[in-house]
Amino acid sequence: MVTETAKYQVSTTHFHVGALLAMIGFTEKLELGMRWFSKVLVVLVVLGMGWGLNASPPASVAAPATQAALPSRPVQVLADSNVDTVRIPVPAFSPTTRAPMMAVNVNFSPTPRWGDVCASWSPQAQSAFAYAASIWAALLYSPVPVTIDACWATNLPGGVLGHGGALGFYRNFTGAPVTNTWYAVALANSRSGSDLNGSTAEIYLALSSTFSWYYGTDGATPAGQYDLVTVALHEIGHGLGFLGSMEVETGYGECNGISGYGCWGWDTGYPTSYDLFAQDSAGNSLLNTGIYPNPSLPLGNVLKSNAVYFSGTNANAANGGSRVPLYAPSSWLPGSSYSHLDYNTYRYTINRLMVYAISSGSSIHDPGPVTNGIMQDIGWQYATCYTLTTSVNPGGTGSVNASPAPNCNGTQYYSGTIVTLTANPNLGYAFSSWSGDASGSANPTTITMNANKSVTANFVVQCYTLTTTASPSGGGSVSANPAPNCNGTQYNAGTSVTLTATANSGYFFFLWSGDLSGTTNPANVTMNSNKTITAIFSTPLNRFTFLPLIQK
Repeated sequence: MVTETAKYQVSTTHFHVGALLAMIGFTEKLELGMRWFSKVLVVLVVLGMGWGLNASPPASVAAPATQAALPSRPVQVLADSNVDTVRIPVPAFSPTTRAPMMAVNVNFSPTPRWGDVCASWSPQAQSAFAYAASIWAALLYSPVPVTIDACWATNLPGGVLGHGGALGFYRNFTGAPVTNTWYAVALANSRSGSDLNGSTAEIYLALSSTFSWYYGTDGATPAGQYDLVTVALHEIGHGLGFLGSMEVETGYGECNGISGYGCWGWDTGYPTSYDLFAQDSAGNSLLNTGIYPNPSLPLGNVLKSNAVYFSGTNANAANGGSRVPLYAPSSWLPGSSYSHLDYNTYRYTINRLMVYAISSGSSIHDPGPVTNGIMQDIGWQYATCYTLTTSVNPGGTGSVNASPAPNCNGTQYYSGTIVTLTANPNLGYAFSSWSGDASGSANPTTITMNANKSVTANFVVQCYTLTTTASPSGGGSVSANPAPNCNGTQYNAGTSVTLTATANSGYFFFLWSGDLSGTTNPANVTMNSNKTITAIFSTPLNRFTFLPLIQK
């Protein structure tokens, strides 16, 4: 579920309150900040234990409380000069038909960050942004709502479609997958099951208002316009944790001010969950300080080697069993290098959403299997897939149709998918009821796939009533063969019944009326509905009275 909130102010004292809480609590928070022109200030609170910055505390004691202003610029997405009208639709499920796995609130009037100047969003732009958020909401699981501060910026640098990131990182919280590792706050909240950052937003991003945007959600983006859903989907991905702390010194003190040095951890000595999976061409971890001291020139060089890889179980499986190449051009590009998929490898594939530049005319409404694998490796829990089994009782009496078709690995349904079941009886049968994980007699019916489910459609033989009369009542009688073959009084659907009219003395059979016509006697009737049939008898005198009526 995606909601839009009124103006939301971020407290200017939040950083200081967070520092106090870090000193006395067990949860540790790394608060986003800026450092454009000066060296970052790192404050380490040791609590009198004398631990070194890179050392781990005893297992029975919470890790030392740490706060730092981050030296990183926001992660950005650029406008690709290549025009490409590729259309990649939403995943097999639709956000409009599948229940969301996490709630997302979008604040379109945020406190600006990174020097942004924010203007008002148009209703069309807000709708497109909310749709992008709903795609992530249908994919990822979190019991804690995610709030996005979204700026409609008027002053982003030329060629920058948008930028953004997480508004905080936490480590050693309850439920953390790996200790001494920074997790983007939305991810940390999800894994801890609690709102670690309180009322503060989890993500900040800005899209440039100066581009020609396409606001539709149908993916029909024309050449010359940029698809807002695509760019918002990209930047929200960064805010959810698709970013690392690796940097190369560019003159702003990122890595001790030493030109060409690479570093990670924002001077805290702790990596992000994304950093855990970074490798060089030989498969060495970039966190291996025996090979790549932090900071060091070797680390800076490998980050510009065109040979940096993400190697995680889920990402590699989605990439055909191979490691995932990351964007690592020979010149370090702040905000682009390292925290994107390799451009040349993925720009023409279904995994192109998270490359560093997006083309006009393209619409990419699916993160792609590689990005989904990376998100799982860094800690996100994706919607579980469940199996739906349908059957009929008795066998051979009908069928069950399910819509939509399975949307997870071709045979299962993502958790939260709403499936419509329709029971179709074979000839001679009628739908009676549902049993198993569905109940009642409504047809069609719906179920929500929040577990493996087994549903049976129960059918019964369709029976119809045959009513026969004679007119006049003393004129004769009507016999039926065979006798009723359903519950003693009715006929199974499709039964052929032979009706014979027998006249009493002084009468003769004249014709059939009601659900049978003509003068044939005996006559056959097929029981495909309730039937009422009258045999009309006449005397010889009345024959001449009825005949003109019949002829008319």
